[in-house]
Amino acid sequence: MSFAATGALIAAYEAWRNHRSGRERVLGPIGFSWASIAMTSIVAGLATAPYSLFHFDRLAAFGFIANLVAMPIISFFTAPAAALAFVLSLFGAADIGLRLFGYSLEAVLAVGHYFAALDTSIGGSPQPMPGATLALFSAGLGFAIAARGPARVIFVAAFIIPAAWIWADAPKFAFHWSQSGTVYVADADGNLHAIALVKGEGLSPLRYSNLKPTECPNTPCSFNLGNAATLTLSPEIAGETEPSPARGAGLVATQENSVLVFDWDHIRSHRPVTGYFSHDKLVIAPEKPCSVRPWRACTKMRSVVASNE
Repeated sequence: MSFAATGALIAAYEAWRNHRSGRERVLGPIGFSWASIAMTSIVAGLATAPYSLFHFDRLAAFGFIANLVAMPIISFFTAPAAALAFVLSLFGAADIGLRLFGYSLEAVLAVGHYFAALDTSIGGSPQPMPGATLALFSAGLGFAIAARGPARVIFVAAFIIPAAWIWADAPKFAFHWSQSGTVYVADADGNLHAIALVKGEGLSPLRYSNLKPTECPNTPCSFNLGNAATLTLSPEIAGETEPSPARGAGLVATQENSVLVFDWDHIRSHRPVTGYFSHDKLVIAPEKPCSVRPWRACTKMRSVVASNE
């Protein structure tokens, strides 16, 4: 994200300088400085947004405002204090500059903590960003840095348009059973639900961190996923009157005459399970490729909802 922000600022700097420098008589030097700070925040925010959505599936709602507040502190206090500390170090008195430098950084951290405490992150799309989309965004940014003049706009459009099309056509999220034991469900109306089915020791995905898990309203509880698909959650596997402790809770995904059952033992021992709609068909995300690395052990899993037959 740092490389993306820096590259975008390099690409935008020349055009912005030429556009605004001729209007200093209207805005004045102070107005030009504040407009530059605002443009810096906009460019850096847009450049890092694809990476934030890909890895965390969320954006900071007040990130732009937080940058506007923090940037003057860095420009007018942090940077001069660092320079002062360097000069004073020649005379053995760097502590004065470093103390001022530390105070300015504490102010920047206070700004970050304040806006982070608002807890107003914007969630991403129901379709998680595919890797191809991120690759095209990155390529567009790279060509925008290398190009000059109107060619920048052409290159950006040439990469962003297919990237957006691939993203729009990506599978749509249906449900996810995390190793924390919580099941996240997107119903037919697009509402997200977090159901605390069991108590696990794993972590939930960051993209659902704003959702507070609740208990199942009924036992078992069912959700309409749309496209003639339903998801049933139960503390006991469907069809077992006396489930063994090793199996315990489970979920049943159905679509038309197809059904797929997962139990807690599988999730706890192997990996979380995620369901998507690909062209209106409910599918299960395939396993990642096998690796010799011990922390990436893999197992075979059914990649589509299996038929009862």
